[in-house]
Amino acid sequence: KSGGRCGQRPQMASTAAGTSKNAHGPLRDRAAERTEAEWETIYAARKARKEKHRARAAGVIDRRNPRCRRYWMVLSYEGGGFHGWQKQELADGPLRTVEGVLEERLRPVLAQRVKFWPAGRTDAGVSARGQVAQFDAVLPESTALTALTGAVNAALPPDVRCLSLALARKGSS
Repeated sequence: KSGGRCGQRPQMASTAAGTSKNAHGPLRDRAAERTEAEWETIYAARKARKEKHRARAAGVIDRRNPRCRRYWMVLSYEGGGFHGWQKQELADGPLRTVEGVLEERLRPVLAQRVKFWPAGRTDAGVSARGQVAQFDAVLPESTALTALTGAVNAALPPDVRCLSLALARKGSS
């Protein structure tokens, strides 16, 4: 059976006022009620969201690059100063999250923008020991991961530590 309440399709009827109604009452044409200024605001907000998305995606490494490799990072962090793992943005700016701190602090160390994918996420105030996150990066073949671990820790705040870095196995996700 198709649509409607209890499998019944709502019947449309015309009213004297020129609006239509269904079994549940009159329908309003919300689009027709909006002013030109409201439409401009809506379109500007949509355009801003698209531009923000394009700008974010522009700096991330292209996985199709043959020199791009996937790395695993084992982390430890004290969650008391964080609003969880996942980045969160509010109208007055971003909240301090583990993902946000990692992306911000590692960009200059790795000389590129990276996106992290965690094995799991934590909530606000939750600490972790042995949290695994992966990222894609183009690093020189001669990069020693133990030396890079030290450089990463030097860039991170004291409540976040990189315990180890490893090159992910081929075909891993």
